[in-house]
Amino acid sequence: MLIVDTGGGSTEFIVGRQTQIETCVSLNIGAVAYTEQFLLSDPVTQVELDQAVAAIVNDLAALHVDGNIEALIGIGA
Repeated sequence: MLIVDTGGGSTEFIVGRQTQIETCVSLNIGAVAYTEQFLLSDPVTQVELDQAVAAIVNDLAALHVDGNIEALIGIGA
């Protein structure tokens, strides 16, 4: 199972199997941070969106999960 807690400046990832936590990682990625860095136009341009998506993909590369994730729980405030 993967639990993702999204925030404005960081996102926490918790990976568990059965009753055990295997990994708990906090990455400095969040909606506010990406918005302030990349999404500067209103409406957002395709170039800005592409840059934001590329940054997200790059930043998520720091998250290493072994095996398959059978369930995902997302939390955000």
